[in-house]
Amino acid sequence: MKIAVIGMGASGASLASFLSAKEGLEISIFEPALSRKNHLWGFWDDGSPSFEAARNCRQHSWDSLAFVHGEQRHQVDVAKSPYSVVNSRDFIQSCKKGLSESTRINRESVISLYENPREAIVKTGEREESFDLVFDSRPPKFPTNTMQQHFLGRWVEMSSPVFDPETATLMDFRPRPEEPFHFIYVLPVSRTRALIESTCYSPATREENWYRRRIHDYLQVYCEDYEILEEESGQIPLHSHSSSQGKRIKSIGLRSGTLRASSGYAFAQNLIQSQKIAEQVFESVDLSIPDSCLPMEKWMDEVMLRLIRQRPEQAIEAMMAVPGALDGQDFTEFMTGYSKARTRLSLMWGLPKAPMISAALGW
Repeated sequence: MKIAVIGMGASGASLASFLSAKEGLEISIFEPALSRKNHLWGFWDDGSPSFEAARNCRQHSWDSLAFVHGEQRHQVDVAKSPYSVVNSRDFIQSCKKGLSESTRINRESVISLYENPREAIVKTGEREESFDLVFDSRPPKFPTNTMQQHFLGRWVEMSSPVFDPETATLMDFRPRPEEPFHFIYVLPVSRTRALIESTCYSPATREENWYRRRIHDYLQVYCEDYEILEEESGQIPLHSHSSSQGKRIKSIGLRSGTLRASSGYAFAQNLIQSQKIAEQVFESVDLSIPDSCLPMEKWMDEVMLRLIRQRPEQAIEAMMAVPGALDGQDFTEFMTGYSKARTRLSLMWGLPKAPMISAALGW
C-alpha cells in the first residue's frame, strides 16, 4: 500500500512514525521546509503508548499546576499524569528515528490533491504521483476575525532563586494590562530558570514589545536582575475547524479539528489520533478519522470562547473555577479529551452559572 503524508508537524510526523511500524507500507512524506520554527508543545503524560516518541525527548515535567488571579490561587496535583513539554524540533527528530528505511521525505510543496475510485493523486510543482491513501496535515484557512491565542515567551535566568521547579503556572492573570483576556504562563525548570510567556486571547495580535513589557513587569515582582536566554512567539487560531473528507484523501491534525478551542492544546490530541489512524490502516478497515474529544467537550469549548469574546472579566472567573471544580486526574482527562460524564457534570456545576448560561444561549 502506498501512503502519502503531507506536512511534517506533530500530526504528520507522528502518523508517519506509527505507520512505519508495519512492514509492506510504502510511505512518502511531503514537507518543503528544511526546518520549522521551534516551539514547546505541552501534554499530560498518562502513560499512553501514543506519547512514546514525546516521552523519549521530554524536556521537563511538573507534578503540580497553579492558577492565579489576584489573591486567588488554585493548585492542582497532576502527579498521575504529569504536565510535560517537548521542543518541537526534538519531537520531529524523535519521530524521524522511528521511520522505516523505505520512507521517503520529499522536499516539495503540494499544490493540489484529487482522487478517483482507484487512487489519490498528489500534485506538486514538479510532478504528480498516485497513492492508495493521502493524509493531509496542512494548516487550514480560518475565518476572518477568528479568536486567536497569541503569545511571546522568553527563557530567562534570574539572579536569585525565585521559582518552584515542581509547579508550572498555567495561568496567572496578574498584572492586568489593557488587553481584556491576558495571562502569564510560567514553566520553571530550576529555581532560577524558566520560560515566561505573555499570552492573550483576541482576534488581533500585539506588536512584540508589548508582550516583552508584560513579561518584564511580571518578573520585577520577583527580582530586578535577569538574563534573557531565548525567545519564542506564535499564534493559534482558536477554531475547531474540520475539513471535508474523501474516501482516499483524509484530513488529520488541526485540519480535522484536533484543537481544543478554548485552551489552544492540540499536541496530545494529534498523537492519539495518529495512533488510532495507524491501527485502522493495519487492520485494513474503512478509515474513520477520530475526533479529538467528545461533542459535549467541543460545545463547552465553544461556550467558553464565546464568554471570553463577550465578557472577558467573567471568563477569567470561569477559567479560575475549572481547577477548583476538578481534581487532578479529572482535570487532565478533560484537557486531553474523552472525559467521563461525571467529570463534565462536576465541571459544569462548578462554573459560574449566570455567565455560562448566557454565553451558551448567545445572550
